[in-house]
Amino acid sequence: MCDELPPVWFDAEQAKTALPEVAAAISRMQEPRPPATRVYYGSLAIAAGDTATADRALNGLAGDNPRLAQLQLIFKAQQEIAAGTPEKATQQLAKRSDLDPSNRPLAQYWLAMAKVGSSKGETRREGVLDLLHLPAVFGEQWPALAAAGLYQAMQTLEELGDLRGSIALRSELLGKYGQTYHAGQ
Repeated sequence: MCDELPPVWFDAEQAKTALPEVAAAISRMQEPRPPATRVYYGSLAIAAGDTATADRALNGLAGDNPRLAQLQLIFKAQQEIAAGTPEKATQQLAKRSDLDPSNRPLAQYWLAMAKVGSSKGETRREGVLDLLHLPAVFGEQWPALAAAGLYQAMQTLEELGDLRGSIALRSELLGKYGQTYHAGQ
């Protein structure tokens, strides 16, 4: 795993386009393939909306490696959240206090996304605060994830009628993370 490249993708169309190319590149790799290939390929498949491919790539990922087992749980939660049904995996992830430091930002992002997807205003505001934690703490190391947090928080505040807060986050997003996918959105 490369700590500078989190296994999260934001552009579904680009993920769909890249998926066959990545599959071909992985198939040319010599066995045994590093577990990171499953992580990146599986997370790319999730972003592309290809649940079956994601499941195949991510099944059996954990083995005896706690960091990979945690990533597997994070990806299951991501799939639940994307489907609009944050349930078992999301609840299990929320209870984890022993996350590997390299997995915490990604877990926090998806748990915050579950909150902002709620129908309850108070829960959505809690999600906004959790999303804002990402650029504050992880902005230097994971700028794309920090930008995603700002963007999602900005969108949620706008939906909640807090236009002033939304505009302030937009300024922050463009000012600090102008080179990211979410700044372009």
